[in-house]
Amino acid sequence: MEAGNVTIFKEDASITEEIRQGVIKKYNLAGRIRVISFSLLGIFLLVLGAIGGYSYINISLAVLIVVEIFVNQPHKFFIDRVNLHRLQYYQMATDIVCISWITYYMGGVEVPMMSLAYCAVILWAGAVSTHGAVFFAASLSSVLFSSVIILESFGLLPVVTYYGYKLPPPQAAAFAAGNVAFFFAFGYFSAIASNLIMSAEKEKFRGSLKHEHRFRAASYLAGYTVHDAVNYLANIRGYADILTDKNLSDDETDILRSIGSLAAKSTEILSRLMKFSRKPAEKTELVDVNGAIEDALDLTRPLIRYSKISVKKMLDADVPGVQGERELLQEVFTALILNAYEAVTGKGELEITTAAIDGGRKVKVTFRDTGIGMDERGVRMVKSGEMFFRDDGTGRKVGLGLVTAREIINKHSGEMDVQSVPGKGTRFEIYLPVIPEEGKI
Repeated sequence: MEAGNVTIFKEDASITEEIRQGVIKKYNLAGRIRVISFSLLGIFLLVLGAIGGYSYINISLAVLIVVEIFVNQPHKFFIDRVNLHRLQYYQMATDIVCISWITYYMGGVEVPMMSLAYCAVILWAGAVSTHGAVFFAASLSSVLFSSVIILESFGLLPVVTYYGYKLPPPQAAAFAAGNVAFFFAFGYFSAIASNLIMSAEKEKFRGSLKHEHRFRAASYLAGYTVHDAVNYLANIRGYADILTDKNLSDDETDILRSIGSLAAKSTEILSRLMKFSRKPAEKTELVDVNGAIEDALDLTRPLIRYSKISVKKMLDADVPGVQGERELLQEVFTALILNAYEAVTGKGELEITTAAIDGGRKVKVTFRDTGIGMDERGVRMVKSGEMFFRDDGTGRKVGLGLVTAREIINKHSGEMDVQSVPGKGTRFEIYLPVIPEEGKI
């Protein structure tokens, strides 16, 4: 839903290219399964007729099989023109309609194994989409299957039977009710299974981002620690050089020279470590802050779309660009989105706003969530740049990327302020100068 420059999105938002390609892969897999299964059905029916069995094949059934094999596929023509989530509903509906008519043409109640085809569609809905798709597949399967059985039993459809047996209405109703119950039970199983799969994928994605921020934070801390250690060793070496000029014995002079030599070697080793831990310098550019926020949202969308967090964007289209490194600023915004995701344990909101302030000389970016919040000690640690994380009660470590975020903002001559109330949420305010201080980036 959009109104002006305000956008609210949930799990039905536009899909990132990475997620889109993943969905297309699943559609292609289902298409191959559809080709194999209906081809085998057609071959089986042809062989059955050739060896003297009953010839189930007729024009209508052949058309249905052809539709499933060739038409009901994720063709590029459809994928490029139809919303992918809606395409799944179209394909499921086509599957279920075709399966129902094939069930009818093959004798209705005399082919109970065809009910497994309905279950395959329901399972597919759970594997690819949401609980709504599972409910849709189970409901449509139940309605069409029951319609075939009931309409045949009451004589509203011509009876197709190869054993000369017609189900009485009470038996037909019981048979249909039993299958409907099975479809919905299977749908429940499919929904639970899909929850487990999505949860595992979400945890894997969250874990990879968490480790990336942890290592990046460790890199920053290592760089600053080594920098301080090099300064201390330089002082030690300087003091040793001063003392060697004093009237000392040869042994004392040799000891001082050894101290200076060891300090020099240690400084060289630590300098190499500092260069290794430092991120290679990248070319600065004029960064579109709103675009960097959108990129961060795209990166974290696999987590957000399966959570209970609604994201509200109020991005001022007139904010000026800031001079800096786009990847680093995107990393800051990703860290703040992840912090909100980990802090909001149930249903909640993340609000992101941008605005030009100070006569257009600065850009203000605000991230406000309705999560568990932080106490005064946590706020103080974030502001001072200490390594900060806490357990949210589920074993997750919250706040691992905030140290990195603060260092990046400082590198861009900016400031990051945090306000938080336990149980009420947290508000991060970032102030970025349009033109940073000379030599900062």
